[in-house]
Amino acid sequence: MMDEDIVLVAPTCGAFAKRQFPSRRLIAILDEAQLDAFLASCRASSLTFCGTWRQLTVRVSRALAQWAIQKPERGCGFSLVTNVSPQMRPRRPLDSNRVYEIIDGFPAAEHNAAGRQIIDSNFVIGRLLDPSLPAPLGAVITGHGSEYCIRLGSRWFSTFNTAFLTDPIILPSFKLGDVIFLNCCSSLKLGDSCVPESYSLAALLFSLGSAVIGSFRNLHTSPHYAAIFAQALLQGNSLGEIVNRLNAESNRFERGVAFQLLGDPVHRLGPVNLRPSAGLLQSRPPQLPLPSSLKRALEDNLDLELLSAALTRWIPESSALAEVHANVEDLTEYAGSTDHAWHITGLGEEEVAQLSQFFEHQRHALQLALLTALAQSIQTTGWIQTRYVTFCRRLSPTTHTCARCGGVCNWTPYEPFASYLPAVHREECDHCGTTQERIGDGPQLTILTVQPEASSVAISIPTPPERSQGLLLFHRMPSFAPLPWPQEGGKVHIPYSALSFLGRLTLVAAVLSPNCLALQYHTFFVCPDLPHETVQ
Repeated sequence: MMDEDIVLVAPTCGAFAKRQFPSRRLIAILDEAQLDAFLASCRASSLTFCGTWRQLTVRVSRALAQWAIQKPERGCGFSLVTNVSPQMRPRRPLDSNRVYEIIDGFPAAEHNAAGRQIIDSNFVIGRLLDPSLPAPLGAVITGHGSEYCIRLGSRWFSTFNTAFLTDPIILPSFKLGDVIFLNCCSSLKLGDSCVPESYSLAALLFSLGSAVIGSFRNLHTSPHYAAIFAQALLQGNSLGEIVNRLNAESNRFERGVAFQLLGDPVHRLGPVNLRPSAGLLQSRPPQLPLPSSLKRALEDNLDLELLSAALTRWIPESSALAEVHANVEDLTEYAGSTDHAWHITGLGEEEVAQLSQFFEHQRHALQLALLTALAQSIQTTGWIQTRYVTFCRRLSPTTHTCARCGGVCNWTPYEPFASYLPAVHREECDHCGTTQERIGDGPQLTILTVQPEASSVAISIPTPPERSQGLLLFHRMPSFAPLPWPQEGGKVHIPYSALSFLGRLTLVAAVLSPNCLALQYHTFFVCPDLPHETVQ
């Protein structure tokens, strides 16, 4: 039994196995005890277990995988004996030089002879789902999922329509690629699953002509597994060897094998002249600290979620704020998954740089969306103080010197009742009408200078804090489109013709950094009897 490719045949599956594997040696396996005894002394190159749906159990998956990882060149897989007729599918050309990597919530990647390039995920999904375009050599989909579905961008791959999956559902109906890696929990849990064979996503993709790799248990899905799959496939490893490499990593970091193949483990796709990746598959010891860029991204997301939770609680009627807060929570979850990936499975330098850039871009966009939703609330319903006072205990004020006019101002802290809400500090000057609020733990803003002129109001703006977004707006003036805070500071002129009314006006300067929302209110008067052409 040395260096042979052997087919293990479960009861009643002999005729099917002979048709599928006419040139390989078949060995009957009657029960689990006989399987264990056989594996204890087997020195074959590969083992293919041929059985019905109910015979392809988690125990058999684990036993074969544990046997295979004893030697890197080994492989194992399943051959599914089924009475289901093969799916009718359109013929599709194959692009044997590309492997696509799709990760829920992250940019996609293309692996080819030049290495790994980051590309737009919608572009990749569009190509994958267009039967008129060539199918890739392989595709890995990483994300939330189970036996019957997996997340694919803003949609779901699923074998049936269900109200449980609230986003649009895609029902696969043609071959997606030579090899599909469903990198999610229990995607290749077969005989022991509560999901029947006819609703298994892996079984459906297999019937459409793809070999399928997936996990037979719950695990922490990671982009690390996707990188191993893509590089091994392009390097010409057999499918069994690829699963073996995945299980070696899973065994090391997840304390047990997790992956299995629905397909022929001997099948070897043509090798591509793949440029070696600089340490992409190098696993890092768990004791190494998180890189500073990812550590800051995680901390920024946690801080931003605290501010977002407060605004959503204070202004519950704002659907825009609720939507942004849900996106902030998702980003925090992705940051936590990245932290786990670093400590458990390791990330390469290229991945760290890409993820850091992704988190920075996403946080920047969410800060602006959060600030825009807050601005809309202030412009339509008024002061934010009326929203947070009912969630806080007002402490005793202290007196300070107003930075704008030099008069006496009161500085009042507000202590939140709930631990998940941030503290608030409010400063009010009775003399010049300047009010400041600082929500969260961040630096106090430098005072703006506001000067009414003949036909406009001139505003001198300081440089905003690092990693912040800012807007200029007017209290209770919803028709005024908020102006972005210049990142380098400077002077801004707002013509009176852009305002819907004159008289007593309150300019609101809002700046949101990951850990602090700072607001300044400047009250001033503009004569309402200006010429008609000056005022809109």
